[in-house]
Amino acid sequence: MNKDYGLPLLTVVVPVYNGGEHIENTVKNILNTDYPPIELLLIDDGSTDDSSFLCRKLEASDKRLRYLRQENGGIAAARNKGLESAAGEYICFCDQDDLVEPFMYRKVVEHMIKETAPMGMCSTGRLIDGKKSGYEFLEDNCYRQEEILEQVLYPFLFRGYEYPFVRSNNYLYGTIWKCVYNRKFLMQNGIRFKCFVNFEDDWLFVLESLVCTDTLVTNSDTGYYWRVSSISESHKKRCIPDITERFKNLDNYVAACLEKRIREKSILREYGKIALCGHFEEGYRNAAYAGTKEEKRKCGKALTEYLSDNRYKEQLDVLKNLKKNVFRRRFLYGSLKFLGIRGTFFINRLLLFIEESGSKLQWLVALERKAKKKG
Repeated sequence: MNKDYGLPLLTVVVPVYNGGEHIENTVKNILNTDYPPIELLLIDDGSTDDSSFLCRKLEASDKRLRYLRQENGGIAAARNKGLESAAGEYICFCDQDDLVEPFMYRKVVEHMIKETAPMGMCSTGRLIDGKKSGYEFLEDNCYRQEEILEQVLYPFLFRGYEYPFVRSNNYLYGTIWKCVYNRKFLMQNGIRFKCFVNFEDDWLFVLESLVCTDTLVTNSDTGYYWRVSSISESHKKRCIPDITERFKNLDNYVAACLEKRIREKSILREYGKIALCGHFEEGYRNAAYAGTKEEKRKCGKALTEYLSDNRYKEQLDVLKNLKKNVFRRRFLYGSLKFLGIRGTFFINRLLLFIEESGSKLQWLVALERKAKKKG
């Protein structure tokens, strides 16, 4: 506990990779929050631009900031480096180009201390061309034991679907930005960032945390804004040749994790169907990003075999539980059901074309925001 402010030291980990455009503003934004006892770790993941120079300059200007550099290993490795190097009793993660509201850290940490909770969350938003819109919506609450299942873990796993065992107004994605943790809790439970497929390290980290925690606090205030950019890592087009094998490894890991907390086999089976359908969608997207004709042929063949091996039509009965406002999944799953595997390759390309020509999807953002508030 920090004697000067009555608050514990909080470590904020910011992975940096070629982030010269925004990193100075992000650092100033974090250091100017109303949470004084803060440690800011900049983890340089082998940047090739002027990020290293900027980070060192920032480190020299403020004793609350520490700069660490490693060979390029990806964002999961950078976050783990920050987790291992942190001095704070509490820890959270911020991306190099995002925006944190001044009140976020204080509100969440104070709520965690009040309820003796090892994990806290706030609502988040998106920042697109300077315009803010809602993204994740959470209630003001404290959940304990089995309440975490119904009110947070099930909404997290079954987002976009309607099931009788999901009784909550919380709408959350697998993003790490909204979370603050007691670092001892993470260490004791061996929770680290892992990546089986591509950029699902956030989702897995949040999942394992929800499985392990016995108390969780949530805040409705939007404390974090994700800057959406078409050139960000999450928007880069890339094809993963062995993606179906990675799906299998991910599913095995997640199944073992969920069995620790969820006793109802029927719920686990239903989630398994939803996970497979999500892989079908991602598999089609991956195949569309293949470059050469040979790569397209191999990806298409591998995806066709994966769909057939997993009896895709049986999994698609989740369509009856899919919310009407979940547009892309409804189109793609409906195509798979009625047009089959081959026809859906065309439908997927059409959906990608619409997405990429939609002026950053401001119209879709508006539809999503309206749908979330209704749902």
